[in-house]
Parts: sequence; C-alpha cells; structure tokens
Amino acid sequence: MLDLPFNTVYQKLSWLVFGGETSTNPRFSVRKSINLLNTKCLAHISIPDGNPKAVHVIEGSYVQRCCAMYDENRRQVAEIKPKEAAVKGVAFGMDVFRLIVEPEFDMATAMAIVIILDQMFGSSTISRRGL
Repeated sequence: MLDLPFNTVYQKLSWLVFGGETSTNPRFSVRKSINLLNTKCLAHISIPDGNPKAVHVIEGSYVQRCCAMYDENRRQVAEIKPKEAAVKGVAFGMDVFRLIVEPEFDMATAMAIVIILDQMFGSSTISRRGL
C-alpha cells in the first residue's frame, strides 16, 4: 500500500491537496480543464494563494496513460507512459504504467497528482457515470 503525505478534498471540478491528514492550508489545487478549444490540456495545478495562474499544466491522454506535466516555463517535470513488456506478445493492462519524474520535482507530489487524474479520468469514474 502506498502511504502518501497528502489528503485531498474534491470540490466540483477541482481538488485541494493538503499536507498530511490536515484540512487547513492547502498545498496546491488541481482543476480539471473544460476548455473545448484546447482538448489536449487535462488539468491545471496552482498554488491557492489568490493568484489563479497555473504553475503546472497536464497535457495528453490519461485514459491512454500517455500524458506529461509541464511547469510555468513549459519544461516537462513528469510523464506518464504505458508500461512496455520486455517480451513480445505480452500486454499489460491500463493500470500498469510508468511514472517518470524529473529530479527537481517532488515524487510524492507527482504521485498525488496521478491519483487525482485517476479520480478525474480513470475507469472508476467512467463506470460511475454508466459509460
């Protein structure tokens, strides 16, 4: 079992992420993108300090497990890729993927964002909607 030092709270199309078990002073928020003109943008990550500018953007397809997170300077800081089998003809399910995190980005934060992306776009979300 993965024990992350985060607690999340869902509010409509956004998630607040708190440190530890607290529910005060959120560390960051993740907002699902609903821009119909920019379909490759999945979510915006921002610091809840009153400045609505996103500090990170997630683009790609989480359903295909092929997406990347970029910082405010468009540098890639994390990436999700499908796991590739070493043996031809062997396939992994969509629940098996690689999370590649650059050294300057916090691994626990990246994993918390993956969990939120799964809540936004994962198979459990689709089955709850009856799709």
